[in-house]
Amino acid sequence: MHRIAWLLPAAAMLPGACDSGAPTLQTSALYGGSRSRPGPAGLARRGAVAGVCVALLAVGCAPGGHGRSGTSAASPGAAPGGAGPAAPAAAAAALARGRWSVLAASPLGRRHGPVVAWTGQELLEIGGTGGRAGPGAGAAFDPADGKWRRIAPAPAPVGTVAAVSAWTGRRLFVLGGRPVPDDTTLGPAAGLYDPASDTWAVTATAPFGKGLRQLAAVRAGRLVVVAGVAGGRVEVASYDPAAGRWRRQDPPLPAAHPALGIAVVAAAGRVIVWSLWGRMQQTGPGTVTGYSGVDVRALAGGRWRDVTGGWPQEQTVPPPLFTGRQILVPPGQIWCGACSHPAAGRPGLLADPGTLRITRLPRGPLDDTSPVMVWAAGAALAVNLSTMISGPGRHVRPGDMAAWDPASGEWRRLPGAPWPVQCDANATPVWTGRELLVTGADGTLLGFAP
Repeated sequence: MHRIAWLLPAAAMLPGACDSGAPTLQTSALYGGSRSRPGPAGLARRGAVAGVCVALLAVGCAPGGHGRSGTSAASPGAAPGGAGPAAPAAAAAALARGRWSVLAASPLGRRHGPVVAWTGQELLEIGGTGGRAGPGAGAAFDPADGKWRRIAPAPAPVGTVAAVSAWTGRRLFVLGGRPVPDDTTLGPAAGLYDPASDTWAVTATAPFGKGLRQLAAVRAGRLVVVAGVAGGRVEVASYDPAAGRWRRQDPPLPAAHPALGIAVVAAAGRVIVWSLWGRMQQTGPGTVTGYSGVDVRALAGGRWRDVTGGWPQEQTVPPPLFTGRQILVPPGQIWCGACSHPAAGRPGLLADPGTLRITRLPRGPLDDTSPVMVWAAGAALAVNLSTMISGPGRHVRPGDMAAWDPASGEWRRLPGAPWPVQCDANATPVWTGRELLVTGADGTLLGFAP
C-alpha cells in the first residue's frame, strides 16, 4: 500500500517541540523553535510545482516541524509610553554588558500558556493552566517595588488558555480558549481587563465559527484586530472597545491556497496578514506533489489589498513586530507546507511598512533556534526559548540571547539566562524600557538589564 503526505491533526505535537502538556489552540506548530524529522526539503513556491514526495511502498512525505505559532501576546517591541529609543549602537553595547537578576516568583506558580503583557507600568500574567490557581486567575508585577499582587480573575465567558492579547492603552484585550475534556475550545467572548480598577468587562460574542486556531491579536488605532485559521480559511474580525462592537472582515484569498498558519502585525496605519498555505496533490501513480507559499494582505480603511509582491515564499513568518519604523520578522524555518524538511534556520527580515521592501538581516548566532525577538530601545534582541544545540565548537541552550546592532549590522552574543526560561509562545519576554522581563520555567521572574 502506498503512503502519501498527510496534514497534522489539530492537537499534534512535533518532535523536539516544547511539550508543556497544556491544552492548545494550535493546529500545528508552524514557526520554528523545534527540530523537524529528516525528510525532503521540498521548497515548493506559490503557484508552481516544486518539492515532489515520491511515495513508494513504505516511503512517504512526513509532516514537518515548524515550531511556535501565533502572534506575541504582549507587543514585545513596544516601549512604555514616553520612553524614547536609545541610539542603536549604544543600546547594543549596553545590552552586551547587561546582567541577569532573579526577581520574585509569580503567585500563580508554574503555569502553561499564560498571557504575559506589559501595560507601561506593570507586567500582567493571566490565564494558562497548572500552577496554584484556576484557568482565569491573574497576577501583576510592579518593577518599581519588585512585588506581585493577585488581580481579579477573568469572568467565565472569557477564555484564557492559549490566549492572545493586545494592550489598548488603558485595558488589556484577551481572547482565548477554555479547557474541555481532551481539548480546548475558543471562549465565546473576549475580556477587557482594566488594571486601574482591577475589573473586567466582557465583549459581545466573538463573530467566529467553530475550530478557530492559530490566534493572533494586534492593536490597530482604536481597534483590536483578531485573526485565526479555521478549516483552511483565514478569519479576521475587528473589535471597537469604545463602541463595544465586533466586525467580521475576512481577507479574500485564493481557494487553492488553504491556510495552515498566519502572522499579523499593525504598522503604518494598516494591518498586514501573512497566510502560510500548503496543500498536497496526487500527480501520478505513487507520486504526491506539494504546493506551498505565502499570501500577504493589507487591511486599511475597511478594505483588503493584495501586497504579496515579491515576499519570500520559502520561509516561515514568525510573529513579527513593529519597531516604530520597520517591521521586524524574526529568523524562521524553511516553509514548504505540510512537508518534512531539514531543520535550517533562515535569517530574519526587516520590511518597510509601506512597501514591504525587504532587507535581510545577517545570519545570527541563534537563527537555528527560531528565537522570539524583542525590540529593546534601538536593538533587536533574540531569545532562544526552547532549543538545545550541542556539537563541536557550538553549544546553545534555552535562555541564550543575542542582540543585533542596526548601526554596525552585526550580532553580539549576550549573557544567557541563569536557569531555564518558560518554553511557551505566549510567555514572550517583555521589554519595559529599562529591562527585559522573562518568565522562568518554574514561575520565577527573571530580569535582564543593561
